Amino acid sequence: MLRPSLAALALFVLAPLATAGTYDGLITATTAKEITIKVRKDPAAKKGDFTESKTLKLVKTTKYYFGPAEKGDKPKAVTQDQVADAVAEGKKKGVYARIETTGKDKEEEVTRVILFVRKGE
Repeated sequence: MLRPSLAALALFVLAPLATAGTYDGLITATTAKEITIKVRKDPAAKKGDFTESKTLKLVKTTKYYFGPAEKGDKPKAVTQDQVADAVAEGKKKGVYARIETTGKDKEEEVTRVILFVRKGE
């Protein structure tokens, strides 16, 4: 009797983690309701063009950060307006970022956006 209860509890706790996604790529546009990111068609590739474009839904609880300057530092919290300004300034290529989401397909919502400065820029 205890074993099925533990299995159900584990499924309930781990199910949201299985539907979460992470995208690394270039943010090319952002509005109050959505964000557009270009990602590599093959996520396993370390180099290559960012060819696939994804538009993801933003929610009120979305957190925005500027990535750490040095390894081991914590990301600095920023506002959505600061992210929009960074995207506008980097319009030619976009702004490199990691976007974390929950949900799947049409239900996918952005939970966290972390901007990074690429070396040489």
